[in-house]
Amino acid sequence: GALGSKGSQGADFALEDKGALGLKGSEDEELGTQNCGALGSKGSQGADFALEDKGALGLNTSEDAVLGLKNFGWASKTRHSETPQAGSESVRKCAFTLAEVLITLGIIGVVAALTIPTLMQKNEEKRIVSQLSKEFSILSQAWKMVELEYGTIDKWGLNATDTGTKDNDNNPIYDKSAASIISERLRKHLNVAKVCQDGEMCQTRSLYTLSGHKLSDATPAGGSSATPADASFFLNDGTFVSIGWYDSSKEKNDFNVSLPGFNKDILGKTRFTFNISKDGVLPEGSLKTIDSWRNNCNLTNNSVHGGRGCTAWVIYNKNLDYLHCRNDLSWDGKTKCD
Repeated sequence: GALGSKGSQGADFALEDKGALGLKGSEDEELGTQNCGALGSKGSQGADFALEDKGALGLNTSEDAVLGLKNFGWASKTRHSETPQAGSESVRKCAFTLAEVLITLGIIGVVAALTIPTLMQKNEEKRIVSQLSKEFSILSQAWKMVELEYGTIDKWGLNATDTGTKDNDNNPIYDKSAASIISERLRKHLNVAKVCQDGEMCQTRSLYTLSGHKLSDATPAGGSSATPADASFFLNDGTFVSIGWYDSSKEKNDFNVSLPGFNKDILGKTRFTFNISKDGVLPEGSLKTIDSWRNNCNLTNNSVHGGRGCTAWVIYNKNLDYLHCRNDLSWDGKTKCD
């Protein structure tokens, strides 16, 4: 719509898209409208408004004001003028200047730089929680099937991995049979894509503690490790499972799960440790082994256990907030950052 001028007569409003509201105290008023409206002038003379889309503000005490606008715009605001002409070619456009656009883009860029990394990190941590919870469920169900066939692991009569002896070069001698047996029986109830072969570079990711301390480079399957080659395998979804030591004194076995889609194995972030015992599959750092969480799920432990105690926290509390506010968290208190 358009606002007419004051103190004039014979206001003519010709609008294609917008409508018009009538004049007050005017003569010879003609209002030709289709849709929306324009406010007429009060007693105006010869005010002609030709508008296609948007409206215009008229002149005060002017004669023969002709305003031709196609899109946005303002008519001349000159007061006490005669015959002002405001055509679409000379009308000031309602638009942003280049400087305003650049400033806005700069602000958007700064905000994006501050927020996008945080959002990506949160999404990654949610994916880790979801993936690890799924693997825990799959492995727990598979182990229940193993127990139905063979009984609990404490009844198997497995040999301890650490024999307590050394060879002529003073290297420890390991008995790898327990890991092979556990792996073979567990794999029967899993969707396994690949079993590692002796001497093969099966897992190519280096191992780090949660603190960032590098523990080892990728090594061939088997080799000098206490884990035999066939105790390491990949599930169909890309998850890497590695059966570790069997401790006969505690009648439990440790095994590790490395989640797919990462370049590093980081204990407590992309690699997580579980225990198999007569109680079934337990995530390391659970309430039954709470000291493990206190000591082995922090950002300062550079030992081989640094990060092993985080598994239960992720599964039960559904977050990795120990990466952000570890000192504020506890099992019986605050379980997530603010």
